[in-house]
Amino acid sequence: FQYGAPVCLQPGGSLPSRWLLVTGIAQPEPLAQYLRSQGALAGQLQYADHHVFTGREAKEVINKYQELMDCDTGILLTEKDVARLSDEIK
Repeated sequence: FQYGAPVCLQPGGSLPSRWLLVTGIAQPEPLAQYLRSQGALAGQLQYADHHVFTGREAKEVINKYQELMDCDTGILLTEKDVARLSDEIK
């Protein structure tokens, strides 16, 4: 696999070096393994492929992030999962 560069959704923000990986994809392990090999996997929440996030699950993501949060940790999601999750965070 070859991964593209992550994109920061916060205007003017910088990319962290550690990630909470949140996936709703069929095969998340190659991405998790890649992040582990880079020393960049801070944590992982895994959901089923094409998962539709609930409000409770959005809170779960936020709580897990807050547990891990330091100045150099971010949340890594696919573009589709960002769209699905952002509907619940609003």
